[in-house]
Amino acid sequence: MTKGGRVHGIRIKLLYFMLFLAFGMSSPYSAIFYRHTLTRPDGTTDLNLIGLIYAAMPFVGLVTSMCAGVVADALRLGRRLITICCFGASVFSFAIAWGVGDLALHWSLAAKFSLLFALLAAMTVFNSPVGSLLDAETLRFLNTENRREDYGSHRLWGTLGWAVGTPIMGWLLMKFPPAIMFYAMSVGSFLMGIASIGGVEATLKRTREPIQWNRLLKDKTFLLFLIFLFFYGMVMSATSNFFSYFFEDVMHSSFETGIIFCVWTFLEIPIMYWGAKLVSKFGPRKLLLAGLICGIVRYILFSFFTIDTPFVYKFLASLVHGPAFGLTFLGLMHFLDQRAHQTMKATYVSISSMVQGSFAASLGGWLGSVIMGSFGGRGMMLFSALTFAGLFVFILVFVKLPAETDVVK
Repeated sequence: MTKGGRVHGIRIKLLYFMLFLAFGMSSPYSAIFYRHTLTRPDGTTDLNLIGLIYAAMPFVGLVTSMCAGVVADALRLGRRLITICCFGASVFSFAIAWGVGDLALHWSLAAKFSLLFALLAAMTVFNSPVGSLLDAETLRFLNTENRREDYGSHRLWGTLGWAVGTPIMGWLLMKFPPAIMFYAMSVGSFLMGIASIGGVEATLKRTREPIQWNRLLKDKTFLLFLIFLFFYGMVMSATSNFFSYFFEDVMHSSFETGIIFCVWTFLEIPIMYWGAKLVSKFGPRKLLLAGLICGIVRYILFSFFTIDTPFVYKFLASLVHGPAFGLTFLGLMHFLDQRAHQTMKATYVSISSMVQGSFAASLGGWLGSVIMGSFGGRGMMLFSALTFAGLFVFILVFVKLPAETDVVK
């Protein structure tokens, strides 16, 4: 890698670390904030309103994520869009923490929900494209350096950021009101916006070559893969949105919850570090299948969690999350990298994120609230295990991912 390439690589790793530091200090705990904010006069939580938030917010980010990907590809503005989105997310995260967490604390449920919904929508407009834009810029940069297999070693720094942020927020929630998570996200997004100035963008030669829409529309493998992503995103949304809600009932403190969120990255770190060797040896399809098997085991183990379950069992069970997420994520990203034309990296990633994180996440957010309300956390975990089993069969039978040599130039 060239000297300039090494500098770009360091900046990308820093941005991944900061992105997931902020993400780890807010997103996994958001259900706790909603649980203690959206309460009826009798003190009970309105799960229907939480479900409405989780169902609606993905659609808010749908247009911005797709448009951001197309603009980034067409005008080579990925870095600048990341900067703008980070600053915008910082402003509205602060507004949620101060406006809903402090100013509107004693308002009526309807008034609090209206303000929270409006501010969340504004924050999502800016926050939703950041991850996919950074992934696309990373893939583009690694292709220009002929190091496309090194994606995992760069994304690893996001895992480290999550591992640092989650236990810190778990401890902070023992000392401060839940609004602290949005203050933390505001600060993290602001710092990431500063760090993104002057870096990250791959030094691609500008070209008038048009975006190859025909190839995308005829890519049957990619279209089948989008079906998989829809159901995968639905389950991941249903569980990830309510993990903290579930853990609050089965853990003794928010710090224990933070430790669990941290622990499940332990085995993800070596997977990301040796991602190039894993992809080279096994290919994206086998990594996906292995990740889904680990995911099934994870949800089954989580279904046995109760308040009386020894913490050492919860600790060991959480270790399974690392390979479940890490293997699946590597398979997803290397598949997209192989399928996408060089001029369409951000478009492929954005479309995938749109399907997984918008349509599917919306359904999953609503479905999660229904399952949690009707069957509790155990029912949620078992439902997710069964769905992952179905996705395993779908990949095995219908989706034949490309070989490592089948790369689109």
